[in-house]
Formats: sequence, C-alpha cells, structure tokens
Amino acid sequence: MENANDSQMKVLLAGDIAPVRQPVDRLADLIKPDIVDRDYLIAQCERVYSERGAFQDWVTVPRGTWSRLTEDYASVWKAAGVNVASVASNHALDYGIDPFLDTIDLFRSWGINVMGGGDQVSSLKQFVQFGLDKQMAVGGALFELESIRAVPDSARVGWWTMEWWWDQPGVPHVAEFNASIKKVTGSAATARNWFGYASVQTLAVIANQEKTLDAPKLAHALSGFKLPPEIALQPGAPEYRAGDHQLMSTVFVGEAHPPQGDPDNMFTIKTPVPGEKAAGSVESTGCKIQWPA
Repeated sequence: MENANDSQMKVLLAGDIAPVRQPVDRLADLIKPDIVDRDYLIAQCERVYSERGAFQDWVTVPRGTWSRLTEDYASVWKAAGVNVASVASNHALDYGIDPFLDTIDLFRSWGINVMGGGDQVSSLKQFVQFGLDKQMAVGGALFELESIRAVPDSARVGWWTMEWWWDQPGVPHVAEFNASIKKVTGSAATARNWFGYASVQTLAVIANQEKTLDAPKLAHALSGFKLPPEIALQPGAPEYRAGDHQLMSTVFVGEAHPPQGDPDNMFTIKTPVPGEKAAGSVESTGCKIQWPA
C-alpha cells in the first residue's frame, strides 16, 4: 500500500492479456491512466511465452499465436505494472510443460508474482496422496475439459463447475453436436466449441428474424432472446438477459474423476444450475447498455 496508515487496499482485476501484434507496450500506455490509482493489479495470462515445447495432440485450438508467443510479446505485462499473473488458463499446457514453466520463470524474473497452474495440480495430488479425499470433499469454481486433459489422474478429483459439458443424457441435440465435433477433432466437444457454435447460430437466427445485418438492430433484438434447443444444447432455454445481454447459460456442477470408458469422460454432472439463479442481478454487475443515438 502507498500509505501505511491506509485502512483499505485497492485491488484491480484484469481479464485476459494476450496481444499478438507489436508493439504490445502501446496497449499498456493506453490503460495506464485508468490503473494508476491502485495498490495491486492482478491479470489473467492466456498465452505462454517461450520458443520451447511441442503442440499437444489433444489440443483443439489452432496452432501458433493462439496459445504460444515469444518472450518479447510478454513485455506488455511489465509495461503495465502487473503485480500478479494468474497462469491457470485453458491453454497453459497446449505446448507441454516447458513453455508453461518458462512463462512462470519470466514473470518471476520481473518481480511479477504468479498464482494458479502447477500449484493447483500439486495441491490436488497431495490431497489424494495423503488420503484426504477419503475424509473430506475438495472443490473449486471452474475446471474445464482442456484443463482436466492436461493433468494426471491423481489431480482429477473434487467438485467443480463446467460452463458446458458434452455428456448430457436425455438433452436434445447434445449427442449429435458432440459427435460432429468429435468427427473433426477426434475428441469430445468443449465449452469453447459450444460458445463458438452458439454465437454464430444466434447471429444467424437473429439476422434472419430481423431481415438485416445492421448491428444496432441486431443488438436490440438480442435482448431477451431465448436459445432454441438445437442451439442451447442444455436444459431449459437460456436467454440473453435484457439488462446487460449476459447469456444466462447453465452452470454444470459435478465431480471430476479419471477417465471412465471414453477418454474424455472425466466429469459427471450432478446438478445443472440455471444461469439466472447463479448470476447476480443486472444492477450488481455495474454494466449498462448505452444505445447509439
């Protein structure tokens, strides 16, 4: 803290930092006026910075800058004055463990603290090693399919949530969608696959409904739009909430475990929670839609 007598600490949380075009430091210059009045800045790292590693067979995203960049692209972190980097991302291990460790070493060499990633894996392995899984439950917020694929069986344990899951017995169209993705990628569909599919299909439906590609008109039509079953691919009819256009999609609560049959069967849904019950109110988000004149 800047003043030892202060009774409060101001912490800023930033989303994904991953610019892929130089000069990356110019982006830090743009945000500096808005982040100068803070004690701590924590940001999410969505790339690894290294020239080592090999693209893993199970990865479903494109090769190249999607997951890995050279170290010179990481300078934006130092230029922005980030204090803590969260390295637990869906793409941390797309090129194996070496680039991931290089990224951690790079951040630490700049005095940037690191959280997530290997620490979670080690903790879960120790939880099982010491037999604590027989005495109590362990869990957390989000544990994606890509992340479960990347960790050993000993870390596939505990109660977590998924943004979407490929195995939903009895839910219309899910099995067909998963089969179509698996035909292309060789692996089960991930939440990323569904996000892209739902986004494109929603745009198509809204555009056909409104008979236009005018962006403001499409955005207005999106308010309160409910996904039809063939797009929703989950229980109920999630909608784009009118107040802020946040998609009220289901939160899938369940238990992680080693593969059972299908190599991607590493999570069992126990309770699907409707998005409107999991999300806060529009007012609590601080977001407001302002329409152009």
